[in-house]
Amino acid sequence: MASLTGAETLHLLGRVQGRVDVTYRDELIGRFDLDPSKKVRAYSKGNRQKLILLAALMTARASCSRRTDERARPAHGTGLSPLRP
Repeated sequence: MASLTGAETLHLLGRVQGRVDVTYRDELIGRFDLDPSKKVRAYSKGNRQKLILLAALMTARASCSRRTDERARPAHGTGLSPLRP
């Protein structure tokens, strides 16, 4: 998958999972501050983690809390940046 772009990877994983909430996926891309046009191999570790989280969340909107408070932010040193509100 490293030769695919972020958008291509999300499309592929969305097809595997069955259904994708495209509007919510696009919102998450903005909130995660992810550039889907870049090749996955060019992503940092944190952006690769964001891509996988985004792939999981884009099909599970009902179970995802969109609230971002201190408890929902990743711990320092995990490689993930906090979500933008």
